[in-house]
Amino acid sequence: MFSINFKVDTEVSLTFKFVNSGTNVTSVPFGFYFSVLDFDEQRDGKGREAVIAHGWDAYAVTPTTQVNITQNADETLSFVSSQKGTFEDNPVTMSALTQLQKDRAVSFMYENASSFQIILKAEHRGAAGRNLYFGGASPIVCGEDGDDAAPPVA
Repeated sequence: MFSINFKVDTEVSLTFKFVNSGTNVTSVPFGFYFSVLDFDEQRDGKGREAVIAHGWDAYAVTPTTQVNITQNADETLSFVSSQKGTFEDNPVTMSALTQLQKDRAVSFMYENASSFQIILKAEHRGAAGRNLYFGGASPIVCGEDGDDAAPPVA
């Protein structure tokens, strides 16, 4: 798992690309999951976090998700925080997420993708930078014991 801190009222575009080790030759792995965690915001909706992910084949959230999902004019989906968070509720490891941490996460499924792009936003002013966390398959799609959990939404 890794995190990125970014300034409020900014937009960051990230492109992830798979290449063969030691080369710049594009590689297409088998299907994989990419999860975004810790969708939260500051008091009164300030520093609201949003992610637009491109190229996914399906996504999964918990039935009690706190992530708002809205369709944009270009038909992409935005995944947006809805609740205030604190430093204490930040995830530490993918294998031991609390229910609150699962409710503030989205897992994207990619099949046969050699690269993908995500856009991070922190909107509505705020006093500090925002952190989002990233990892592979989460307990949302792989239960605590490794079994499948919630089915992805296409």
